Amino acid sequence: MRRVKDFMTPASRCVTASTDSALESVVHSMVYDSSVGCVVVLDPNGDGTPRGIITKSDALEWFLQRIPLETTCALVMNANVTCASPMMTAEEVGALLTRKRVHHLAVTDDDGAFAGVASSWDVARECGRRWTLPFWDEYLDRVASRRRAGSPNAHTDAAASA
Repeated sequence: MRRVKDFMTPASRCVTASTDSALESVVHSMVYDSSVGCVVVLDPNGDGTPRGIITKSDALEWFLQRIPLETTCALVMNANVTCASPMMTAEEVGALLTRKRVHHLAVTDDDGAFAGVASSWDVARECGRRWTLPFWDEYLDRVASRRRAGSPNAHTDAAASA
């Protein structure tokens, strides 16, 4: 069973900001520079521990509320960052995302330092890999057995019985 460290986006590929970063630069990074779903906010003088998270949904809400783009992340970020261990399974991370009602979480190492991001999409993709592979194995077995039995339309016969 794969662990979140195997399918998360590692910190080196994530977008981060500091608590004193302006919203303008954060939103620009999310939308134009890297097209990511969230930015993890780190303390500029800290130990690499996530202090907050900002999502595209947050940015839309700020736009609708007309929050000034000069506002710092510290004032508007979600400071209740949901964190996961790199050793958690996809099922554990999925349950955590569901329980906390969030779509992104920070992955932190044993010292609490930021290691990456896992999203609900990452978990769905990981679980989907395991659900669809057995289906394809069964399907290919049915096709092979029908071909051995002499069916000229083995692939359509197998699909019809799926």
